[in-house]
Amino acid sequence: MEQILNLNEESKEELSEICSHDFDIFKLRQSTKENELVTVVCHILAREGIFDKLPIANEKFLMFIQKIQSTYNDITYHNKTHGADLAQSFYYMVTSGELRKKCELTNWEVMSYIVAAACHDVGHMGFNNVYHMEKRDSIGMRYNDNSVLENFHIATTFEILSFEKYNIFSELSKDEYKKVRKLMIGAILATDMSFHFTKFSILKGKLESKDLNPTNIDEKKFFCEQLFHMCDISNAAKPFNICEKWTNLLFVEFFQQGDMEKTLGHDVS
Repeated sequence: MEQILNLNEESKEELSEICSHDFDIFKLRQSTKENELVTVVCHILAREGIFDKLPIANEKFLMFIQKIQSTYNDITYHNKTHGADLAQSFYYMVTSGELRKKCELTNWEVMSYIVAAACHDVGHMGFNNVYHMEKRDSIGMRYNDNSVLENFHIATTFEILSFEKYNIFSELSKDEYKKVRKLMIGAILATDMSFHFTKFSILKGKLESKDLNPTNIDEKKFFCEQLFHMCDISNAAKPFNICEKWTNLLFVEFFQQGDMEKTLGHDVS
C-alpha cells in the first residue's frame, strides 16, 4: 500500500508520528497535496497489517477511500481533513492509549473503527443537526429529527459501499458483514453531541465500577464508541497551535450558520 501511495520523504517523516498525540494533520495535508485522508487511513491499516490479515484487496480499498475523500465537501471544518484527524486520533488511542490491548480488539474491529472515522462526516454541508431540523430540509425530514447528520453520513457511506468497485466487504460472510456494519453505525451515531452528557455519566459510572470488564462484547462496544466520540471533539486537547487552527475553522461554519438562520428568520442556535 505504501508503494501504491508513492509518498514523498516529507510525508513519510510526518507519518512516523502517527501514534503521537501531537500529530499535525495540517502538515500532512500540505505534504500530500490534499490527499491526507487517503494517506492516513491507508497508512494506519498497512501499519497494522490489515491488508495482509483480512480479505481486503489493496486496489479496491484505495478506490473506496478515494471516493470517500472526494465525497467530502470543501468546507472549513467538517471536511476530509477532519475525517483524517479523527482516524489518527482514534488510532493514537488504539496504540499509545492501549485501547487495543485493554479491550482485546480484533483486526476487524480496528479496521471498522478506522474506516468509520474516515467516513463519519462524509457529505457534511457545514450546518448542525438543529439547523437541518429547524429548516425542515430533506436531511432533517428523512431522518425524523433523530441524529439526522449522523444517519446521513452512515447512509452515504453504505450507499458508496453498495457499488461493487467500492465494496471492500465483498468477501465477508453475511454474519461478518452485519458485525462490521453494526460497529460502524454505532461509532458514527456516537458522535451526536446530543448524547454527550448522558453517555459521559454512564461512562464515569462504568469506570468507577469494580465489575469493569472492557473485553465484554457490550462493554467493549460502549467504550470504543465513547472514545470515538471523544476523539471527534479532541481538538481542544491538542497542542495549542493545532487547537487554534481547528477552532478558527469551526467558527467560520458557526458564523455562516448563524447568518443563514437570521436570513431564514430562525433563532440563532
